[in-house]
Amino acid sequence: MVGIYCRISKHKEEGKDVSIAVQKKYGIEFAKSEGMEFRVFVDEGISGRNEKISERPEFALLLNAIKNKEITHVYCYDQSRIERNNTIWNMFVSLMLEHKCKYYPSGKFLDLDVPENKFITGVMSLANELYATVTGIKVKEAIAINAKNGKTHGLCAYGYKKGNDGKFAVVEKEADVVKRIFQMSLDGLGTYTIAKRLNAEHIPTKFNQFSGNFRRKDRYTKQITTYKKENIIWRGNVVHDIITNPIYKGVRMWNGEQVPIPAILTEQHWQEVNDNLENNRKKVGKRDEYHYLLNGITYCADCASEFRGKKRLKGKDSAYKCKGKSKHYIKCNSRGISIAKIETFIIYHLFLAKGLQDFLAGLPENTEKLDELKEKISKEKKELEYLRRAEEKAY
Repeated sequence: MVGIYCRISKHKEEGKDVSIAVQKKYGIEFAKSEGMEFRVFVDEGISGRNEKISERPEFALLLNAIKNKEITHVYCYDQSRIERNNTIWNMFVSLMLEHKCKYYPSGKFLDLDVPENKFITGVMSLANELYATVTGIKVKEAIAINAKNGKTHGLCAYGYKKGNDGKFAVVEKEADVVKRIFQMSLDGLGTYTIAKRLNAEHIPTKFNQFSGNFRRKDRYTKQITTYKKENIIWRGNVVHDIITNPIYKGVRMWNGEQVPIPAILTEQHWQEVNDNLENNRKKVGKRDEYHYLLNGITYCADCASEFRGKKRLKGKDSAYKCKGKSKHYIKCNSRGISIAKIETFIIYHLFLAKGLQDFLAGLPENTEKLDELKEKISKEKKELEYLRRAEEKAY
């Protein structure tokens, strides 16, 4: 089987780099020309300079598949897709030779066991690493110079876009929303109430303009969840960040320096709203804290989303609720569960009466599933140890 590896460090302008689609196209054409099955591995938005295999998930899967003899041929558009780091290249070559896997850059076989080829690819690897390092330095310098001249790079704050001259330009439709947010805050509405109102009016967020996904790590379970950008809704913390961002009074902060840009609000109005926000926070007092017993381990039977505790000690809201219900694109019919009732039930029956513990212990084990998980854990441990040794050899 052919392993087709595709990588791009970030979204680039058309014609500036080889897209994932083009890399996949040529790889699939190669596999079909050889009459072989194929599997595509794609690392998008990941730098080839990254030395941590764990932060290149698809590349790690490719290496694992080579080790398990699932992949016998590797295709890549060119060597720079595999790496821009000499340590990674040495490890890759070592693995390919150990498992007799054939290497096809641009669809042409290259025997990595030939001394001359080892030398040439080694020099290419060093050149790739040098190119990436020098480019990184130049890009940082260019960004710094442009920023001081009022130019933007990357994603602009809500209410702004990149103008034809490369500088910040106001998006009038979004600017009107920004003005409404500030006025609602001044009128006494909380940030989460403002977010709910914007969602109810179906006002799009900045991310709604883009396709693709982004990932977020849960602070309780450490699980990484993928979200579609088109489904991102307004949240209270986003509204708070907009209100406190000095960019809307015409001040962009860059490395501790103030850079003037077109303002959406007067400095006086921005300050008035922020003072009011700070005063409201002081009136609320110290935030009550509650440590939820079941966060990260309970899930909804209706939509499989996580149940998360929500308790306001000075209010009526005190329940574990399905996170899926907060997402307008997920239909869920579950109801909240009283925190006091469910936690008391768990504590009593699991730790005091121990009836629940005995009941759970008496349930028949799914030995087939258990054995499958144990085998998977064992394989993962072996893979980690193998990668650790391979990394040591590379040095």
